[in-house]
Amino acid sequence: MNTRPQSNKTDRKTNLCRILSFVGLYAMITFIGLELSLRFLGFQPHMSRKSLEGPIYHQEDLELGWKFAPGQYDVPVNRWGHSMHASILPEGGRATTSEDRPEGLEKLVFIGGSFTFGSGLNDDQVFTWKLQSRFKNLDIRNLGVGAYGTYQSLIVLEQELKKEDKPKAVIYGYIGAHRFRNVAHPRWLQLVHYNSRKVHPKTPYVTLNDLGEYQRQVPIGMTKIPFSEKLVTLSKAETLVNKLLAYRRVQNMSKLTQILVLEMQRLCLENDVKFYLSVFIKSKTDDPITDSFIDENQISYIDSQVPLTHKNTIRGDGHPIEAVHDIWAQRIGDRLIRDNVATDQSF
Repeated sequence: MNTRPQSNKTDRKTNLCRILSFVGLYAMITFIGLELSLRFLGFQPHMSRKSLEGPIYHQEDLELGWKFAPGQYDVPVNRWGHSMHASILPEGGRATTSEDRPEGLEKLVFIGGSFTFGSGLNDDQVFTWKLQSRFKNLDIRNLGVGAYGTYQSLIVLEQELKKEDKPKAVIYGYIGAHRFRNVAHPRWLQLVHYNSRKVHPKTPYVTLNDLGEYQRQVPIGMTKIPFSEKLVTLSKAETLVNKLLAYRRVQNMSKLTQILVLEMQRLCLENDVKFYLSVFIKSKTDDPITDSFIDENQISYIDSQVPLTHKNTIRGDGHPIEAVHDIWAQRIGDRLIRDNVATDQSF
């Protein structure tokens, strides 16, 4: 009886198993070596959300990604005991006064991110509270939300302009980092994901079409790789995957930011609402809000820039202290008075 063909088949299977075992062992050794090397060089996995503390004062929103939930919150800001008290009103926005607002007052609406909201500070330390104390004949509304960019601020503006009591003026508080948020930059998506706990918000964003117009996209979140919070190698792989997925959409973030600001200006003009662009801080390089952009488009501009250092920012947090908000309140208030938008009633 000839058993050689069967023997050859068995040998091939055995050899294949040996090769696969060798490849698997080699891959495992390589992976372990890479993991140990990265840790030796000081790299760490992404921070676990479980390490964050404090109340959750955000809620998911299908259009905006997230928004503040009404209520009173005492939020830890850093590990040295600093905290902020934030009052989120039932109708939305942060409190700008402890008094009841008289009905019929003209509204001044502030939109933007955490600088506008006043992250790290109590209600009465924020520049919008100080402006409300100065302009008692106006209804100052702080609709800034932490981590919002230009696009989310535009959506907030659109919602305000649909109301019967349209604002007299809208002030958009801009920082250079907003351009990353407008296109759901991969670094931004990771930052949002790993600084969230119970609520894992998604970021709405825009893209540029062939006609040079912005197109709205549904909110997206970070692409998550399992165990990336445990292993440095997988953390690095997760970062690379998200960069590759976002490569095309991030190419036009500066142009899109300019388009979104102009859309804010256009909507306000159509609704007979005064629009201001208040710049709190620009990026050191390639910031889209240039002097020429402002001049060419005749944007009402308020220079609220104050150089930020460790002396005038909250330790371990990075947001400006109250002294910076004092400067913002003075500069913005003076401009509103000069344009006859507001009248000083602080006396």
